Amino acid sequence: MELKNVKIAIASDDGRNVSSHFGRAPLYTVLTMKDGEVAGREQRPKLAPHASGGHADDHAPHSAHHSAMVEPILDCQVVIARGMGDGAYIHLTESGLTVILSQLHSVDEVAAAIRSGSLEHQPQRLHEHGRPGEASHE
Repeated sequence: MELKNVKIAIASDDGRNVSSHFGRAPLYTVLTMKDGEVAGREQRPKLAPHASGGHADDHAPHSAHHSAMVEPILDCQVVIARGMGDGAYIHLTESGLTVILSQLHSVDEVAAAIRSGSLEHQPQRLHEHGRPGEASHE
């Protein structure tokens, strides 16, 4: 996918760094790319049902949590995180979003990789839900 003219939602813990686990990230840093350059940058809140390291306290099905995580970024085409469970990955892709899992740590590194055309999806960063040891948490 060409990333020069898209909106990219980056799962983040603090607005500056890419979250190592999509489900735990409390916000998105959204980059609006125009001709390969960052034309806009904003932060949006994100539901983080796994913020405590476990499952959400309520008993809503995972699909409801995944839908709530997608809603703030329906205008985006791409989601980036450093790690993600397979359930979230499936829901995001079924919602029409391209998911890129990357080793990059900062939002600025992501922007630079997009500019240079070097941002790569690393499928090994996808982990099966319920098996937390499989994701890399650099």
